[in-house]
Amino acid sequence: MKDWREKAAVEERAQPRPPPGTPGRHWLLKRYGSPTALRKAGRRRLVEVVRPRAPRMTQRLVDDIFTALDEQTVTIPGTGTLDVTLPSLAKSLAAVHEQRRALETGSRHCWRPTLFPKS
Repeated sequence: MKDWREKAAVEERAQPRPPPGTPGRHWLLKRYGSPTALRKAGRRRLVEVVRPRAPRMTQRLVDDIFTALDEQTVTIPGTGTLDVTLPSLAKSLAAVHEQRRALETGSRHCWRPTLFPKS
């Protein structure tokens, strides 16, 4: 009995997963901040709203979400605060990513001429 569980765990780890910082995941955290909100939205609705933001990973992301929701066996009192906290944190994280991209673009324009002078 332990053999099939170990095999499943190894196969799961071997499957490549998109990085946690993808636009589709950020948007979901901003829009649906808790497991309750994700489940209430439903599989079909999540596929519809994620597809424009993450077309290649939509189905896998939604499947992963509902697999995790189905495995959730304990609900902790106070999880309703996630509806407020997680979207706020996701917005802050998105702002940090945007600042990083802007800084990266600006620094590329500043430093490129000095590092790679034209001959």
